[in-house]
Amino acid sequence: GGVSLDVQNSASFDVFLPKLGVAFEFDDFRTLSFTIQEGYRSGFTEVVNGAVNVIEPEFLTSYELGYKAEDPYGFWRFGATAFLS
Repeated sequence: GGVSLDVQNSASFDVFLPKLGVAFEFDDFRTLSFTIQEGYRSGFTEVVNGAVNVIEPEFLTSYELGYKAEDPYGFWRFGATAFLS
């Protein structure tokens, strides 16, 4: 015969994910920006060999620093971004 499994367990996760960004324009041709953001991977439940496992959610804070510049005549543009997690 077959194996019957009736699982009544559940898990729910509520999350708030803020993001904040600021930019400073030195002039019409140069900009410096900074962003901080919270990342998230949801939790879940799984059944393995009849046992219910609850996997908790994971959080990550990331930072981004960027710089953009261009010449006044539009011949070239430069952009650089650094990330940290």
